[in-house]
Amino acid sequence: MFEIDDLDTLQFVNDPLRMRILTALAREPLAVRSLAEHLEVPVTRLYYHVNLLEQRGLIEVVERRKIGAMTQRLYRAVGERYCASPSIVQSIKDDQLGASVVVASILEGARVDAESALGRGSDNERRDQVVLGRFFLRLSPERFDHWSAQLEMLLEAMAHEGTGDSDEAADLYTFTMVLAPAAGAAKRKAR
Repeated sequence: MFEIDDLDTLQFVNDPLRMRILTALAREPLAVRSLAEHLEVPVTRLYYHVNLLEQRGLIEVVERRKIGAMTQRLYRAVGERYCASPSIVQSIKDDQLGASVVVASILEGARVDAESALGRGSDNERRDQVVLGRFFLRLSPERFDHWSAQLEMLLEAMAHEGTGDSDEAADLYTFTMVLAPAAGAAKRKAR
């Protein structure tokens, strides 16, 4: 897991194309031309973003190949998972911009993934493997603690599963969650 510890980098990553680049490079090292074909993006536009991602330390060169007089570089994402560091999350108590950046970095990625999986021209023709939903729960503080702990265990198990499968037929999946008080909902008074 790669923890991002400054809002500027988190905001930088919150770009749909950069997210798609990081996802593709988390799966396998690629040259920029191969990446451009995979993402269906002009190679000149991609070089710009790849250079920026490399400068920020989010991707790295893992191999150099000599092809005639040219040197081809293969890039890889430095992490399979990117998240805001706990220090950023703790520092945004009253900072609306900080809160927006942290939340957008997570939810924008989920939006990009969901639209890609469901959208026209998707390379994921197995739409039955996409699970989307939003629902509301009424939880006491004790039940919130219970379900929060259950989710932590599930995430730990999923993270372990995701790093252990080196099967080339395995697909890369994304999982996003938010368990928080519903916006606009009034808190119930203790009786």
